[in-house]
Amino acid sequence: MTIYRILLFGTGLILLILFVVLGSNSNDFGELKHLKPKKIMTNPNLTPIYKSIAQASDLHNTHWILTSLDQKDINPSVYISMYFSDKNIGGFGGCNSFGSKYTAYDSGTISIRGAGSTEIGCGKYINKIESKFLQSLGRISLYQVEGNILKFSNGTNDVTLQFTMQPEYVMNPNDLNNTAWKLVSMNGVNLLDGLIVSLSFDTNNQIKGMSGCIEYELYCQIKNDNLGCGYRSTRICNNLEKKIDRQSLSYTNTFGYWAKYQLSDDSLIINTSDGEGLIFAPM
Repeated sequence: MTIYRILLFGTGLILLILFVVLGSNSNDFGELKHLKPKKIMTNPNLTPIYKSIAQASDLHNTHWILTSLDQKDINPSVYISMYFSDKNIGGFGGCNSFGSKYTAYDSGTISIRGAGSTEIGCGKYINKIESKFLQSLGRISLYQVEGNILKFSNGTNDVTLQFTMQPEYVMNPNDLNNTAWKLVSMNGVNLLDGLIVSLSFDTNNQIKGMSGCIEYELYCQIKNDNLGCGYRSTRICNNLEKKIDRQSLSYTNTFGYWAKYQLSDDSLIINTSDGEGLIFAPM
């Protein structure tokens, strides 16, 4: 009996140690399994444009996607972006939107200060990556552009951020007028049978549509390939299956994040500021 108790105690102690040591990693793994993919969509028939960066002022109006943090690749389910305006940077940190002032010089030095972000919680794993990214961003002092790659460091190599440039496309917003579309997929996942999602543009770049049981209107500002919309929506029924209604809501939840579009004869692609990719076909 004494030997049995000793063995039982020893086994319990080992399990406790394993739980303490591996607990945080297992939680991260469990959360990671449930992250939905982020899919920036592109139309292979359109020609992407990559801006050439020869001096600091060329960073203006460029968009970038983080690919590595402190020399470690970013998980493809985590989307972190950054864009430069005249004196500000902004973007999506994986969970929250962020913004800051910056000053860059042709010599390759850069100062980013006064960073602020929204305060939405998205789970331990993503929050940890976002926190590390924002902390690193506030410590960088050097930048280097090599083709479509942007590198940040602080001169001692203990802080490194690497981005790839998000291309632009030549678009005429007037080409959207009087067109009608149906959603085909989100993030590479096809719509469920029984769900119909539609949208149509009028001559003022206003959009009306249906997503399952939700009727919606969007009021958009469109310039080149940039797309930003405000919206309102109304639920008009409650008779959809749960999984269909859930996918319908996943679509309408993207409205406040629409950022870029690509239009061709056979498709409309909309990419959001937090990494969602929507593909539409003509109706």
